[in-house]
Amino acid sequence: MTTNITFTSTIPGLELAWPVVPTKELAPADRKKHRMHLCPGIHDWNTSGYLIRAWTDIQIEAHSKDINITVNEREHDFSNGSVGTLDPSLVPLVYDCDIKSNVFKIELPWLIRTKPGYSCLIISPFYHFLENAPFITTYPGIVDTDGLHRPTWVFSVMKNKHFIIERGTPILQVIPFKQEVFKSDVRRGDIGDWLGQKLKMTRIIPHWYWKTFHKKKEFT
Repeated sequence: MTTNITFTSTIPGLELAWPVVPTKELAPADRKKHRMHLCPGIHDWNTSGYLIRAWTDIQIEAHSKDINITVNEREHDFSNGSVGTLDPSLVPLVYDCDIKSNVFKIELPWLIRTKPGYSCLIISPFYHFLENAPFITTYPGIVDTDGLHRPTWVFSVMKNKHFIIERGTPILQVIPFKQEVFKSDVRRGDIGDWLGQKLKMTRIIPHWYWKTFHKKKEFT
C-alpha cells in the first residue's frame, strides 16, 4: 500500500532548485567509509523519510551576548522565538552563547500534507552531523501534518562563531508515521532468549537480523 505525502513550495521555483528529496538520495558521504550501513538501525535512519535542504545561504554571527541571523540577505527578528519557557543555558549541552533568548524559529518555505491519521517526526538529519553547520542544535518535534501543514525549524546556536549554512545543506529530516494507540507491557524477560539472539547476530549466521527480521521501507 502506498501512502502519499505532499511537499508544496511557498517560494516559486524552489521545487525545482532545491526540492525535498528522499533521505536515501542524500545519505551521508562517509556512511560506507565507516561501515555505518552495516548497523540496521543506522541504515534505516539514513534511508527513512525525506530531507529538507537550506533554500538559501543562512548566515549566523554569534557573540557571547548577541546572535544575528541573516536569511535571504535580510536580518531576521527572532525575539519571539522560544520553546515554551526553555532556557537553553540550562540544557545539558555546551553553549558558548550566554543569552537566554538563544532559541530561534525559521518558517520553512514548504507545506507538508499527509492524509488523515498521519503525522511527521521532524528532526535533525543526525548522521549528516550538519557538516556545514556544526554549531547548531535542532529541537525535534512531531507535527500532525494532516491538519497543520507549515512547520518551523527551531534551533539554538552552540558556538560563538561566524558561519554560513550553505544552500542545499540538509537541515531537517521528515519521517511520516501513522497515528495509532499503543499500550505498553513491561514484563520480566528470559535472558536465555536474548543471549541466543546475540549469539546468532555475532557468530553463527552472517547478517542474521537482515535475513530474519528486517523489513524494507520505501520512501520515494
